[in-house]
Amino acid sequence: MDLTSLEIKHWHEKIASSPPRRRTRVGGKQSYGKKATSTEGKRSRKSTANRILTVLKAILNKAFEDGLVPDDKEWRKVKPFRQVDEPIVRFLNVAESTRLINSCKQDFRLLVQAALFTGCRYGELTRILTNHVNLDTGMVYISSEAKSGKGRHVPLSDEGLAFFQEQVISKSGLEYVFSRQDGSPWLKNHQSRLMKAACEQAKIDPPIGFHELRHTYASLLAQAGADLLTISKLLGHADTRITSRHYAHLCDKTLANAVRNLLPNFGHKVNCNVVTIK
Repeated sequence: MDLTSLEIKHWHEKIASSPPRRRTRVGGKQSYGKKATSTEGKRSRKSTANRILTVLKAILNKAFEDGLVPDDKEWRKVKPFRQVDEPIVRFLNVAESTRLINSCKQDFRLLVQAALFTGCRYGELTRILTNHVNLDTGMVYISSEAKSGKGRHVPLSDEGLAFFQEQVISKSGLEYVFSRQDGSPWLKNHQSRLMKAACEQAKIDPPIGFHELRHTYASLLAQAGADLLTISKLLGHADTRITSRHYAHLCDKTLANAVRNLLPNFGHKVNCNVVTIK
């Protein structure tokens, strides 16, 4: 039986609408995550379906080149989902950020505040030691888990510096700056439930994940006039391509506002070829 474009199309759509597979051990039973219901979740599944469709088409094209199938018209009729490759960057405004902070449990609140002051990832924040905070320069050293081992220094605002100073002076000796209320370290799976509860309390709907605090930091900087290279360095991106993909549209608005607000008038009048000499 020949493979038809309708069959491929249905297969492509089924992947997009099905729950994502979880990583399982070799030989173990395959498990699945929850079916996507949010806009971002549906976009992500469609993007995954497109990547799988690309692999299938490559295999079928090879079969066609080798003369194993008579023509390639059936799978060429199946088009990928459009405009699903770029993630939707969600970020909070200042008022929403304040509501979120006030809705967090005390120990978790400190992590949320630190994320908004630094743009750091959850894992990066949980690794900050007291000697990583330089109160004289107003910088925080962020260690890296990458193979290169290259960390970065993040400058703090006046408010951010006061916040970190308060955390550091309450510690004795070399300690993690952020720990749970019982003194135990923050682990990878600790933040999801607390973040969801805080969003519900703050009436942030749909709720955001911890990583969106990083997007909030970068987006607010972009809206305030920071250029992409600066934002890229602060976030620790290897180059500006990732930064540009997420935040360029916000910088474009800032550039447009700068031209409108800062460029002087040159005496032009509508329907007049005379320029006023000042």
